[in-house]
Amino acid sequence: MKRTFLEVWDRLRGSYWLVPGAMALGAVVLAGAAIWSDLTWAEGLLADRMPWLVYNHPEGARALLTSIAGSMITVAGVTFSITIVAVAYVSSQLGPRVLDAFMRDRGNQATLGTFIATFIYCLLVLRTVRSPEEDGVGFVPEMAVLVAFFMALASVGVLIYFINHVLLSIHASHVIAAIGHDLEAKMEAIFPEPLDHHAGDDDDDEEAVRVPAALKEEGVALRARDAGYVTHIGQEDLVKLARDRDLVVEILVRPGAFVRVGTELLRVHPAGNADEKAKEEILEAVHVGRRRTQTQDVLFLVNELAERHLAYPVLFYFHSIERHTAIGPSIAVLDETLTVLDCCAPGVQMKSSSVVPVRAAITEFLDTLYKAFIAAAETPLPRPDVPGLRDLGIPMIEDDEVDEALEGLDGRRRLLRAMVEHDAWDWDEISRGAWTEGWAMELRDRARS
Repeated sequence: MKRTFLEVWDRLRGSYWLVPGAMALGAVVLAGAAIWSDLTWAEGLLADRMPWLVYNHPEGARALLTSIAGSMITVAGVTFSITIVAVAYVSSQLGPRVLDAFMRDRGNQATLGTFIATFIYCLLVLRTVRSPEEDGVGFVPEMAVLVAFFMALASVGVLIYFINHVLLSIHASHVIAAIGHDLEAKMEAIFPEPLDHHAGDDDDDEEAVRVPAALKEEGVALRARDAGYVTHIGQEDLVKLARDRDLVVEILVRPGAFVRVGTELLRVHPAGNADEKAKEEILEAVHVGRRRTQTQDVLFLVNELAERHLAYPVLFYFHSIERHTAIGPSIAVLDETLTVLDCCAPGVQMKSSSVVPVRAAITEFLDTLYKAFIAAAETPLPRPDVPGLRDLGIPMIEDDEVDEALEGLDGRRRLLRAMVEHDAWDWDEISRGAWTEGWAMELRDRARS
């Protein structure tokens, strides 16, 4: 239920239905209230006190309401045309990914809603105006006509605001600032508190490694039934289902990922605890839609910021000419160090509770850069200086085993090289001196202990 509400709300926010529709409904209510006031307590009140302000003749009231209604629907059409032109300009100059932010602009939606609401209000009031020749009495809703007059004046102000707003909103800096604001708000909503990773004992580390292996060997995979983008994952629902049925659920995809029919979405362990009803409920927690949304997909907003290289949020902003303060080379050396320890130094034991979050964070970072900024390097990274570490007394595997162990990480290491080169560094330059003698001595002592 919550997932459905979030999806509908996100779809409405990105359309021109919600705000104009709500304002049109408000115009219907306002017209009814104004006409009711003229029929009950306000009849003749304004004509007696301020005759210069009201239209108490049927012909004049009809002419005014007709003019306002005709003008409003014409201006609404012009406004819509200007919006389409602005959207076309933004998509051609800034890229199609920023269209979602432009469509969510409340100023554009409120402007269109103002003109439509004024048009509907005038039509509803116009049908109540009667001359004495029509029914022998006649009726002019003075209060309702006066409200229509002020709504027309307000619409003129809104039109001026809209023209100024469109000119500002198509500026690149404004678009980037709006997307950045949405990104901050979405990150606050998805990650309300900073993550705190506590290192566990050795038993916890062994369990953390053993359970994922059991999931792959003994678990049952739940596959996508439709092709599209993963728009929402009900993690709270999954936690509740897993707790109630004594299951471990592994999420294999993340919001924003494109899946085909048959793609593995989840893996459940043990398979014996998951009957068909449980599988159905678990699978319903992952929703696949036709387009990416920002409901849970933070990377979607990051990609919007990165469109046409209007922003380079990490490498350019944090660029440094000093090797020890440059973020790109530091990340590359850290990841290569973890690779050597994990694949090439069998005698070194590392706590998975400390290493896994770091490797996962680097993976997310590289994935973001790959999708938004860089392509994998054509030249693979050279083999780490395993012989040099072996000469320092650190037990390492043989060279042919090193090549075999690093074969599965070739794509990751090519991205590391591309990141370093995009930050104006040479890989040989930053790798030189990465393995300091003090670091090597500490590593050797840990391997012997």
